[in-house]
Amino acid sequence: MNEEEKIIQEQLQKLPENLRKAIEAVPWKSSVKEIAITNKLSFEQVATVERETMFILYGFENPDDYVGNLMREVQIDENTAVTIATEVNEKIFKAIALKIDESTKPQPPAAQPVAPETPPANLPMVEPAFAQGSVMVKKGEVAHNVAPATSEVGSKNQEVRMGETEKPKMPTPTVHYPGGQDPYREPLV
Repeated sequence: MNEEEKIIQEQLQKLPENLRKAIEAVPWKSSVKEIAITNKLSFEQVATVERETMFILYGFENPDDYVGNLMREVQIDENTAVTIATEVNEKIFKAIALKIDESTKPQPPAAQPVAPETPPANLPMVEPAFAQGSVMVKKGEVAHNVAPATSEVGSKNQEVRMGETEKPKMPTPTVHYPGGQDPYREPLV
């Protein structure tokens, strides 16, 4: 690497990262060659326009001096230099500025995919309520459409509804332990 390339690489490393990435993303060298050839410049002049454009991109030269530098270094008239500078501005400098804007613009957060709500399969189906005495879950809905159960208490048939029945009494267990005490339990005091 010669001294000139080393200086160019050092200057490139001094540039902000978003500018470096934008310069790398835009094919500016091929655009400069295309612009110079359409303006009927020789191959030596094309290389000089490319070098002068690089000096502007890498921050070696002030962009305000671009037209003057083209006239002096490429040895072209002012009208051609202005035409080249205008095309370079439109095709290269603005493209790089757009890339910088895209990279610095905050990206909106990616939308989280929303899964449809699926009720669990092990829950009872909720059906509309009917006029008989069902247990209400929501206004107008019940857990099921089962007619109330009836049982015989004494000699009458009564309607048994949830919450209205008495708990059946469990028979007292028969104790088969000597002395009536379970040997595995502590005595109550």
